[in-house]
Amino acid sequence: MTATAELIERTATGLHDCLIGIVESRVPDRGVRTLDIGCGTGAFLVRMHRAGYGELYGIDYDPPVSLDEIDIRQFDLNKDQSASLGQFDLVLCIEVIEHVENVGNLLDCIHAVLKPGGIALVTTPNLESLHARIRGLLSGEFPHFDGKSDPTHLMPILSASLEKMLARRAMKIDELLAYPADARESVMFSSKIRRLRNFTAGVLKDPVPGDNTIYVIRHG
Repeated sequence: MTATAELIERTATGLHDCLIGIVESRVPDRGVRTLDIGCGTGAFLVRMHRAGYGELYGIDYDPPVSLDEIDIRQFDLNKDQSASLGQFDLVLCIEVIEHVENVGNLLDCIHAVLKPGGIALVTTPNLESLHARIRGLLSGEFPHFDGKSDPTHLMPILSASLEKMLARRAMKIDELLAYPADARESVMFSSKIRRLRNFTAGVLKDPVPGDNTIYVIRHG
């Protein structure tokens, strides 16, 4: 498999398009060291490679066999092995945190590999949007974690809890972004939920719109 191969993106449709724009705007230096935690097929690293970024690394429990010019290693996020990875200017964790049993260990890993002054992009299903709150009210279950969702989704992540866990590790949420940026363009919720959301949005504030939350995290 080569870095020019078409690889499956195991995320919401369009999320990688959004993230590459965020990376290019906040980390324009193509020479930075980048680590993708839970890189899956390596699809986003390939996208970065095509955008001219070098020094690309990935870790995953079940990594692809090989990707040209990208160093990918086998790694179990539920165990502490971060000391062997070195340090990076940019750390990615795309739709991974909700799959991990030991979230604290994952945050310890991010802290260990992220250089002071560097940034991490962590994405996860958004449970705080009006879409999610309406769906939860109607069904009595967390969206993205109910019987209709990916069975490997284990841990719902809320901004307030994540912020407290990061503070214990000398990290902080620098920006809280969403995909899609326009909540009316949801790709995760039914037309019924979208209509209810749009109706109530005139009265109720949508605290964190979008299907996916994108946390821009700073070390130090």
